Amino acid sequence: MQADVVLKPTSERALRTATDVVEDLGLSFADASVLRDQSNLLVHFRPTPVVARIATGTVGVRHGSAWLARELAVAEHLSAAGAPVVSPSREIPPGPHSRGGFVMTLWEHVGELDEPVDPSLAGRTLRACHEALDDFEGDLPVLGALEEAARILSVLGQDGTLSAADSGMLRRISERSFRRIDGLGLPLEPVHGDANLSNALNTSRGPVWTDWEDTFKGPREWDLACLVARSRVLGEGADRAEAALAAYDEAVDHEVLDCLVEARVLQVVVWIALGSLSLSVENSRLDERVAWLRARDTAAA
Repeated sequence: MQADVVLKPTSERALRTATDVVEDLGLSFADASVLRDQSNLLVHFRPTPVVARIATGTVGVRHGSAWLARELAVAEHLSAAGAPVVSPSREIPPGPHSRGGFVMTLWEHVGELDEPVDPSLAGRTLRACHEALDDFEGDLPVLGALEEAARILSVLGQDGTLSAADSGMLRRISERSFRRIDGLGLPLEPVHGDANLSNALNTSRGPVWTDWEDTFKGPREWDLACLVARSRVLGEGADRAEAALAAYDEAVDHEVLDCLVEARVLQVVVWIALGSLSLSVENSRLDERVAWLRARDTAAA
């Protein structure tokens, strides 16, 4: 069994732990292929249809396994409804599994095509997922992404990761986001939580949405903001982002979307700052996002 890429020491331990878990669950496989090593380590146990997702970059903030149990419940509900999602594993129990300081879940392997996902199809399938979640009855945190960002921000402001000026600026934007969302009186519904196009996988059966670990109750516009925030701040991929937004096929209130884009950028800044030592590529864009928020904060003063 071997990984296809050079792994960080933590990821190497995570890979060994995941291998032990699936072997103990009775899975026979030829090798373990690393698909991705970012905030989660994704490992495909070939040739079986099982992928392990091991939390490596989020465990410092999210303790225990309740958040992963919630993700599995959401994904199972969507899968049972026929929504276009990656399903929890049917081969062996999907978890969550805790061992050696790691928590992991097990998922269906889907073969990705080489071509980028069609953004219009991604937008339409995101709406299908929202509609399938209308009758989800499990407990979800309210405005979970913003609540979590506020907690992380309080730590970053104390340990010197952010300057006092930027920490204060981000706190003001966080507080304003809560007030604005509350004032808009929007219905709070189950949303993906991190609905950027990288979480829509291009497969032979069309786009399928994955990574539901951030699901919370909030305005649907939060997920629409996730589609477009990067392009509106960094100027990257605007055509694809706007095509996905248009294909979602709902009249968008631009005041609402503006509010949620600002909140989304705040969340991304906080997470990049938290992982700045290990996310060096993304960290190169931290200053651009902070500058964008700083300009917004000045305009609101």
